[in-house]
Amino acid sequence: MSKIDLIGERFGRLLVLREAGRTRQKSVLWECKCDCGGVAIVITNNLTRRNTQSCGCIHKEYMDARYVHKESTSGSITPEYRTWNSIKQRCYNPTCKEYVRYGGRGIKVCSRWLDNYDSFLSDMGRRPSDNHSLDRFPDNDGDYKPSNCRWATPAQQARGKRNNTWIEWGGLRMVLQDWANLFGIRRSGIADTLKRKTVQEAFSFYQKKYKPNGLV
Repeated sequence: MSKIDLIGERFGRLLVLREAGRTRQKSVLWECKCDCGGVAIVITNNLTRRNTQSCGCIHKEYMDARYVHKESTSGSITPEYRTWNSIKQRCYNPTCKEYVRYGGRGIKVCSRWLDNYDSFLSDMGRRPSDNHSLDRFPDNDGDYKPSNCRWATPAQQARGKRNNTWIEWGGLRMVLQDWANLFGIRRSGIADTLKRKTVQEAFSFYQKKYKPNGLV
């Protein structure tokens, strides 16, 4: 056996099953099972350096995504087609700068959309305005699929970020920006106040001073 034991470890879509020999340069080869069902034999460095993360299916999916569609012709690429192609690159193209936050975290595009732009367009429709973009909602850590996607405004997308601070008070649970909108004050003002006071103390004061609608 090798000094480094990778059996049972996961690298992208690959699960290491067993040692599969050595190269002429004495590098260890590992037999890996891919999530798609395929099998790959990969040397240690290509696994640990994340150079190989599938049996080759990621590259195939990325290439398949580039098929020509009437809405992808030069000079007339529609916003919806551009969005569809973009989410595939994020999830399956390791050279994409956003891959680490999407495909690198295991986020995928559902099989219905993966190779079929028309299905994507049928499910999502045209984006309502230039101000809308595709948002994974309600699960920001979930896959791109009909039940977890919407066309959203920047404000809606901001509320779905993983680093949002949610505050519950007076029977309402909202992010900090929504509380600021309700009270009619700056978000930074609430944030500074909460460094010195509890939510109960701060919001009780805001309620008496600003008398916002929606709070009793």
